[in-house]
Amino acid sequence: MSQERSEAASSPGERVGYIRLKPVVWSYLGNAGAFFRRKPLGAFGAVIAVFLIIVAIFAPLIATQDPREINHKKQFADPGSSQR
Repeated sequence: MSQERSEAASSPGERVGYIRLKPVVWSYLGNAGAFFRRKPLGAFGAVIAVFLIIVAIFAPLIATQDPREINHKKQFADPGSSQR
């Protein structure tokens, strides 16, 4: 009986009685999924933080105009006017 139990316990993920042994290595995706289920508010904050970091990295591609450049003709133009 003890030999059967030791052989069964040696392979991860196999059921021994009612106890299921955990795999030795979890994937990062599995850990992230567990974190989202256990702490949804923290996960939401992490998603916002990652989004802000990505926007900061790609800021030169998003805002293509120089903020210090002022076009006085456009500044006081009527809404919808097509002055360039």
